[in-house]
Amino acid sequence: MRQRGLLTLPAAQLMRTNASVILYDPTNGQRNFTEFFILEYRSRTNTSAGRGYDWEVGGNGLVIWHVRQDSNKNPIEYTQTYFPGAETIWRRCLNCRGLSFADGTSRPCPSSGHLGHEAEDKDSYLWLPHDDPSVEGMPGWRWCQKCSQLFYLPNLATSECAAGGRHWSGSADYRLRLDSDPEALGARGWWHCGKCQCLVGGNGVCPATGPHVKAAGTSNYTVPWWSGVFTIMTAGSSDLARGRGGAWGSGASTPLLRYYDGAESRTRLVVHPFQSGADEITVEVQPNYDAWVDFSYSGTEEGSFDRPFNTFAEGTDSVYPGGILHIKTGTSSETRQVTKPMRIEPYGGAVKIGYP
Repeated sequence: MRQRGLLTLPAAQLMRTNASVILYDPTNGQRNFTEFFILEYRSRTNTSAGRGYDWEVGGNGLVIWHVRQDSNKNPIEYTQTYFPGAETIWRRCLNCRGLSFADGTSRPCPSSGHLGHEAEDKDSYLWLPHDDPSVEGMPGWRWCQKCSQLFYLPNLATSECAAGGRHWSGSADYRLRLDSDPEALGARGWWHCGKCQCLVGGNGVCPATGPHVKAAGTSNYTVPWWSGVFTIMTAGSSDLARGRGGAWGSGASTPLLRYYDGAESRTRLVVHPFQSGADEITVEVQPNYDAWVDFSYSGTEEGSFDRPFNTFAEGTDSVYPGGILHIKTGTSSETRQVTKPMRIEPYGGAVKIGYP
């Protein structure tokens, strides 16, 4: 991923041994060989070998597989890895279609004739991280201690609870990703009922009488699966959406490739123009190895704006020749000889290097 150059990818149905390329960063100690991208050219149109087994593929062009594996070279379980403290016993009610906390306590369901919620699939749990600021998405969702459903706290005053009155909020804060978020993985199509203020996954009975009605101006949400989401997924066009989106077609350019924890790499891919049915395509690897330094930073270091290095030496070592070293305002006592071409720029104010 640090080497600028051109890759020639033959169509998969040609069955050539060089049909796939693995793209990785050997200098990244955190990821190294455990997280990488596999690049393939997939074509549903006729090549010199015909359409082959790709005739139902979703498009023509570059397909990017994003893989993270453990020490035994097995893909890891995404949700359990990145949200180990999340609650695992949320399920959709078969009758009211709300998302309910299945802790074994029977709480009222608004559907007539049902004393408690009934899980749509008793073996399929949903997973909700809580009180975790690293989770992106819409905050403000709470668990109701009376009906067990997830509801939107800012609209508490207009809420309707199946147990009567308003919802009674638990203390944990839950965040929900939008379906449009490329990082969203799991059960999609959940929405906010504007009458009862609950999160629902389909048409069902609302405690405010009648069916649920989607709150005006809101979007759909994704709720993570508890298990079965492994870190071997496509990064699709046009926004690197995981597990969805299309192939990267002729002339397409990706954003900077992202890792599973949300950190950006410093590499993008450009698909050179090609004709439909071409036997091969050319993909350009474009490293953007500028680096960021903040002498006062103490977190995880990757050289990005949000996760900068904290020493001048790390910054100069990381910059791609001819790149830019950005240094946030501050002072360092380091001295270092710079031996490759780069531009050094201050950010946010004066920078002093070599001061005692």
